[in-house]
Amino acid sequence: MTAQPCWTTPRRSSRVTIDIPVEVYGQGSDGTVFREETRTQVVNAHGALVLLTTQVDLKQMLLLVDKKTRNEIQCRVAYRKENEKGPAEVGMEFENPSLSFWHIDFPPEDWNRAERKRPVSAPM
Repeated sequence: MTAQPCWTTPRRSSRVTIDIPVEVYGQGSDGTVFREETRTQVVNAHGALVLLTTQVDLKQMLLLVDKKTRNEIQCRVAYRKENEKGPAEVGMEFENPSLSFWHIDFPPEDWNRAERKRPVSAPM
C-alpha cells in the first residue's frame, strides 16, 4: 500500500509559495543526528515543503526552526520525493497546526485569484 502525499490531497489550509530560511533537526534514516539549513518552497498553516539532502523516513519526527524568528515547531514527515539530481522534496506536517508560525496571513480557501481587486487608477 502506498502512502498518499499530503501535498496532493485536498488542502486543509491555503498554500503560499515563499522562500523562508529554516533549519531542520532530527535523526537521519541511518540513525545519525543531523542539522540541515534549507529554505521553504511552500508553506501553509499545517506545515511546509522543503528540500533536504539528509535521508529521512515517512512519519519521522523532526524539529523545524525559522531562522529569522527562531520559532521552532515539531513536525512529522508526511511526504518525500527523491529527485534525480539534488535534494529530496520533503513535506513536513506540523504536529499541531499553527496559523501564526510563519507570520503571514493565509488567503481563505474560497479565495479566487481572478476576482482579487485591482488598484483603481486615479482620474486624470
